[in-house]
Amino acid sequence: MLRGLIHFHKVSGLRANNSKSKVYSANMKEDDVNRICEKTCFNKGSEPFKYLGVPICSRKISRNDCEQLFHRMTANIRRWQTRHISFAGRLQLVNAILMSICTFWMLIFIIPTGVIREINRLCRRFLWEGQLYGKKPSYVSWDQVCKSKSKGGLGVKDLCLWSNIDVGKLVWQIAE
Repeated sequence: MLRGLIHFHKVSGLRANNSKSKVYSANMKEDDVNRICEKTCFNKGSEPFKYLGVPICSRKISRNDCEQLFHRMTANIRRWQTRHISFAGRLQLVNAILMSICTFWMLIFIIPTGVIREINRLCRRFLWEGQLYGKKPSYVSWDQVCKSKSKGGLGVKDLCLWSNIDVGKLVWQIAE
């Protein structure tokens, strides 16, 4: 591994940053991990760790692991709710930003259905009321909103369907 990093440095001129790089291991003896840390001058890391803003762990993702997803989505909604955005603008923000954040996570993880329902609730509240927390009933059912525009809906992604599609995609990648 160390030879590979040295070769990469010679070829590209780029060097691994010792303060930002860590060593992660699975099913290795502690002595071996410590020896690798000494040779590379990297610190030992622990799970879960973040990569591209997403927590990486060796177990199934839980609701607690999805707190960063909720935080990112609610931060966007809080920022937007201070502005006077029309319904069409909120629809565009839900489709372009909020659903994209969730879809990115779904490409990596199998997100629990309770989390998906909560995300749908956040999107629904923001779409109809422009706020994070609201009590008004929706004007149209969420199933109708998630239909394509040609079928009378608003074209919002159905996250339950996307979740099933992404699970199928992960299974397909494993089977290859």
